[in-house]
Amino acid sequence: MPDSSFHRTNRHKTWTRYLNTKQLQWQLGDTLAVYKTFMKSEKLPLVIDELDEGARLLWIGKKRTDRVILYFHALVPTARFPVQLKQAVLAVQHLIAEGVEPKNLQLTGDSAGANLILALFSHALHPVPNVPRLELSGPIRGAYLLSPWLAVTKEGSMTTNDDSDIIGTDVLLYWGNTVLRAVPDKYSPYMEASTAPKDWFAKLSDVVERVLITAGDAECLRDSIVTFADRLRGEHPKVDFVLQKYGVHDDPYFDFYWPEKKQGELTPVILDFFASGFDHET
Repeated sequence: MPDSSFHRTNRHKTWTRYLNTKQLQWQLGDTLAVYKTFMKSEKLPLVIDELDEGARLLWIGKKRTDRVILYFHALVPTARFPVQLKQAVLAVQHLIAEGVEPKNLQLTGDSAGANLILALFSHALHPVPNVPRLELSGPIRGAYLLSPWLAVTKEGSMTTNDDSDIIGTDVLLYWGNTVLRAVPDKYSPYMEASTAPKDWFAKLSDVVERVLITAGDAECLRDSIVTFADRLRGEHPKVDFVLQKYGVHDDPYFDFYWPEKKQGELTPVILDFFASGFDHET
């Protein structure tokens, strides 16, 4: 079992291990409220685009079209499938309509947000009825998936890493089953990418140029992420995967939560991925 700061002796510190979706939403706060608080603390103006389906684009800094990173946040299920997928399509289409070319756009998301990015890619390759088509003039420049949620299972690291991760097996299964409860079986590949048929992502390079996937060695989702990354590398020529030693779920975030100014091994890799993505000679 990988060791981490969230081992058995420190489990009492990891409140995310025990909260249900409503409790976690209350603890972390509403997305818009958190955004407003952050922008105020940074003395930045609010820049908000209201979209259909209840979606919003919350900009950090001035709007621009030459270098855009779109972060997908889908932690707590507030609507049933395919509402979040519709929101994701509308977000990308809105940016394109505003003048952002796919080559100047990079996507990122963690956990369920990374799951949503994969659902978006699946939809681009295998359109879901009654969801707007994702029309692209060329592939999106890149996508970074941090600790992606890929399947609901209690096998492998979901059991062995229960004592070492910041989020425990029972909570992950509860959140996952809450989301999947209303999803018809035929749409499982969109919500559980690891269950997609062979060659499902064979034409993914038409949708996105580069993909970076990272996971923590001590997180419950590790095995499903490792297996999926290996599979995706067989279907896309530019997929990189990094497994962080002793890392937990969403580990890079903790580089910015604690007062000490020390970066983990993944943060420089992530920053380099985005920087090189905007260097169009790479």
